[in-house]
Amino acid sequence: MIICAYIIQAILRIVFLLPAPIAIAGMRGIAWLIQIIVKLSPLRKEIEANIKLVLPNASVRQIANKLIDNYSYSIMEVICVPFFQAQHFASCFKIEKTDQIEKGLAAGNGVIILTIHAGNFELAPINIKNAGFPIIGIMRATDDPIFKFIQSCREIQDIPMVNVDNQDMFKAAVKALAENKLVYLFADTGARESRNETISLFGHD
Repeated sequence: MIICAYIIQAILRIVFLLPAPIAIAGMRGIAWLIQIIVKLSPLRKEIEANIKLVLPNASVRQIANKLIDNYSYSIMEVICVPFFQAQHFASCFKIEKTDQIEKGLAAGNGVIILTIHAGNFELAPINIKNAGFPIIGIMRATDDPIFKFIQSCREIQDIPMVNVDNQDMFKAAVKALAENKLVYLFADTGARESRNETISLFGHD
């Protein structure tokens, strides 16, 4: 998988030398191909089974199709983001409704942006920074090759990233808030100190 990611990235490095609309079209074309392959693979059934566990009465196939589509495009955006210029960001992303962020920063206490691993969570901090907001990210990154690849894409905009596996996320977050910055935090990323809350969700802890 990681070898495929590097191969695709090497090909698209050349594609992104072309005008922005062509480069974006090339990126989305590969994303379309990936989603077709996944939908024809055994992975689709696994995705549908997981959705059925959580949403037993929902249209599982429809949700699975949408999920595969979204993640295919998100993955390609992460792979290509090292080559993005302003025109590429403008073609793929739009920041809306920042009034709550602005209100929080005006109070001088920083802002916590709480999210989960859904949507294109990887590129949200980059786009938030591009919108002019100071931000740090709290995340987990192991020595796994795929994490190293993702981390190289995360770091292209010099956004400070706090790795909970080797840094104190609490001290880093409090310091950032004291400096009136945004803290981008995943609700489903546990702290190394194991200060986590366990809740019951759909019959499972």
